[in-house]
Amino acid sequence: MAIIKEHSKQNFERIDKFATLLDSKFQIPGTKIKIGVDGIIGFLPVIGDISGLVISIGLIVAIVREGASGKVVAKMLGNLLLDVTIGEIPVLGNIFNIYYKSNKRNVALAKAHFVEGKHKGQPYKLFIGIGVFFLLFFGFSLWITIKLIKAILAFI
Repeated sequence: MAIIKEHSKQNFERIDKFATLLDSKFQIPGTKIKIGVDGIIGFLPVIGDISGLVISIGLIVAIVREGASGKVVAKMLGNLLLDVTIGEIPVLGNIFNIYYKSNKRNVALAKAHFVEGKHKGQPYKLFIGIGVFFLLFFGFSLWITIKLIKAILAFI
């Protein structure tokens, strides 16, 4: 079991608080649903998604500075890519972002890595898997877009 230095422990407390602010700081009145700044700004078209992406990358960079392995970084980037990709879908993407909470997931990965010694090693297999997934996803999205355009043109 790895031991976190006092300096790193304080950094992780700040990183965890920041992830909470991004993903689950506020409760929607009358529900048990928690939402964060990332979920709120995600409702702003384009600007909100880009801002959320940049902030989340900053969180990953902070974890990398603490010495995260390539494998845990690949998993964190996979969480972020999934969040951003599905987040681009109007309305459904916003709902997904509120429930998926990629920043909190990434902090949990980092804690498991540094405290329990999990997720060690090289990321090559993960990168290949993530790459194949997103190629298929984007290919499917392109195919759907082409079909929709053809249907609209046929209707006109």
